[in-house]
Amino acid sequence: HTRYSGDWSSDVCSSDLTGVFRDCNFTGNIAGYSGGGLSGGAVFIGSRFLNNQAERHGGGAFISSGRIENCIFEDNNASGKGGALFVTGPNSGVLPSSGSIRILGTFFTGNDSGLDGGAICLESHSAPWSEDTRGISNSVFKMNSAARNGGAVWFGSLTPLSNCIFTKNVAAQNGGGVGIEGNYFTPIPLSNCLFLENNASAGGGWYRTPTTQGWPQNLNEENISNCLFYGNSASVSAGGIFTSSR
Repeated sequence: HTRYSGDWSSDVCSSDLTGVFRDCNFTGNIAGYSGGGLSGGAVFIGSRFLNNQAERHGGGAFISSGRIENCIFEDNNASGKGGALFVTGPNSGVLPSSGSIRILGTFFTGNDSGLDGGAICLESHSAPWSEDTRGISNSVFKMNSAARNGGAVWFGSLTPLSNCIFTKNVAAQNGGGVGIEGNYFTPIPLSNCLFLENNASAGGGWYRTPTTQGWPQNLNEENISNCLFYGNSASVSAGGIFTSSR
């Protein structure tokens, strides 16, 4: 078991980091820019990110790509996007990104962001994808919050979600559970998920809108199967699901 703890900077920061972190703890670290616990691209298995902070993005970790399996992200904070985790896009100018991100069996609880994605913010990415290279499954998002959009998750890229639980997450604006913004010719797969008691101004459980004004509604259809939306609320519109063609 490895423990990383710090004071004013992230534990590990490398633009070409490709290591595998097993059973590691990243606790109480602060980054003056991004990646409170770590910045780079890596594989995390059985690791914990607790009480880390970033002045910009990625309170727990700021990554370009990777695999996160059986981990815990708890009480991390980012003043910008991605309270627990920020995944860069291809034009971020910070880290090279392949667009590959897989998250499995991971808990996100009590994380918050000053902008989008209380737990996770995934930037826009047009790289080819499959459910083997991009997606979130068998994970729990509880009591995360965002001061703008995506109480638990804010996506700018088409990312499949399956067998996940979103409960008691809050966004001040859009998407208490999940918020998505982008133009896609295929619907985003959402299957076997529970959305319970999430809250936002619009789309208490699920919010999706295209980026471009006038994007046709028939290209913005949903692909939702075997999901339950219960007890979600919105102060303005769509307590459960909000979709828009702009």
